[in-house]
Amino acid sequence: MNKRIKRKLQRRRQFSDEVRRNVVREFREGKYTVKELAKLYHVSAQSIYRWIHKFSSTDKPTITVVEMADSTDKKLKDLHQKIADLQRALGQKQIKLDFYEKMMDLAEEEYGLDLKKFFYETIGWFRENRDLMSYSLNALYTAAGVSKQAVWAHFKREARQPEGMGRDRFCAVMMELGYGVRRTRNNMRTTVPAHKVFENLIEGRVVTGPNQVWQSDITYIKVGGRFYYLTFIIDVYSRRIVGYATSRSLRAEANVKALKQAIAGREAHQLKDLVHHSDRGSQYTDGRYLALLRSHQMPISMGKVAQDNAFAERINGTIKNEYLLPKQPKSFRQLKQLASQAVTDYNTIRQHNALGRKAPEAYEQEWASLEARKRPVEAICSHRTPPINQKCLNSIDRQKKQPYCMVYVN
Repeated sequence: MNKRIKRKLQRRRQFSDEVRRNVVREFREGKYTVKELAKLYHVSAQSIYRWIHKFSSTDKPTITVVEMADSTDKKLKDLHQKIADLQRALGQKQIKLDFYEKMMDLAEEEYGLDLKKFFYETIGWFRENRDLMSYSLNALYTAAGVSKQAVWAHFKREARQPEGMGRDRFCAVMMELGYGVRRTRNNMRTTVPAHKVFENLIEGRVVTGPNQVWQSDITYIKVGGRFYYLTFIIDVYSRRIVGYATSRSLRAEANVKALKQAIAGREAHQLKDLVHHSDRGSQYTDGRYLALLRSHQMPISMGKVAQDNAFAERINGTIKNEYLLPKQPKSFRQLKQLASQAVTDYNTIRQHNALGRKAPEAYEQEWASLEARKRPVEAICSHRTPPINQKCLNSIDRQKKQPYCMVYVN
């Protein structure tokens, strides 16, 4: 009897295709492993593998079935679920980002706050607290849309500048509080009127790029009990100092030297029709100076009063009062060295609101890469500009649809 039962149990069990497909489905869904299915259905593991090869659309005899804790289908399902969760979290983050951006825009409009000024302050906070970050600074820079080199250059500039508010902000705050600075009378004259004068060619002129209008002026500085003189030539559009010279006297040699330096930094085609504007000082009517301008086909323009030469006048004050006097030069040689460094820093480091918070050299490079229709346009006007001319300038701006800035020199 025992032998008969044993022989019956040893007979090969028969399973329908429906049962076999159900076994394969349970394996694919990750409910059971091959070993567990073999034990559950009282068959060998090889039989389970044969069923998988036969009834699975992906696992064939030529493909090795790798036994894992979870099946491929379940892994794909879990992966899709994770993707959905990430998309949902990303969407919530985007909504939050849009909310904060709109809140900052409203704060700027309502309270006149320029929150962009806090951009690098925020970057600085992360630099100081990098140990609290779960990501790298490079990842932060990428998300903020700024390069590592730009951040490094900014903080290098900050290290060179004294702490505190800027000049313009200081003046604005003091004026709001009712304070002013007592002006000291200037008895030093650097302009000796010449008998030969030229018309003012830049009154109401539209300036669309660098190398269209240069302005030049002379200033003085007292070192070691005597006066020395500085000559600057500035590009009106980019605010870049294109030429300068330091001298012991007011003779025209220094002006000629500065002009030669400015001309050497430009191509010949850039100089043609470039207007040279100055006051009516005798240095600018010197024969050598005029011959140099005419040889490069540069029109000569002169103003009657200091306000007609406002760009160059402001450069004089900036270089002298912010770069040279605080260093207290002790000799003419040291003054020349400081002046050279001041010009370099002014052109490459000092940022200008009128240039979109860029230094002059960087602004010229950016201007060259812009499309013509996106390049800013400026017009040089004063209280003497007839209203009809100003209307014409405004109509030019509307037709070209370009950024427009009316620059008053009075």
